[in-house]
Amino acid sequence: MDSGLTFAREAPTVAKTMQSNGARRRPRGAWERTPSGLGSAVRARRRALGLDQLTLCDLAGVGPAFLYQLEHGKATLRLDKVVDVLRVLGLELHLRTGKSGIAIDAPVESDDA
Repeated sequence: MDSGLTFAREAPTVAKTMQSNGARRRPRGAWERTPSGLGSAVRARRRALGLDQLTLCDLAGVGPAFLYQLEHGKATLRLDKVVDVLRVLGLELHLRTGKSGIAIDAPVESDDA
């Protein structure tokens, strides 16, 4: 009986098989429910607004190392600084009941699109 579960020792083999068959780990445009998904959304919004990292750092009052860590999914960052970056990008942080941990509603695009 196939339970549909992959055991930890089988996961690397499954991932290699998927990649060799041209399959993606997640659908194009899907946002991960992890800190790296948040970072990807921040980076996408920054790029959509035409901001480089240093300009965003100046506007948000954060250092380049912080922004790099945020965009690359570091799990432990200061929330006040994350909110400062989100505010400059025109994004909001919402809390809601649920179990996903991090949920990003949709890919972030510029207001001009």
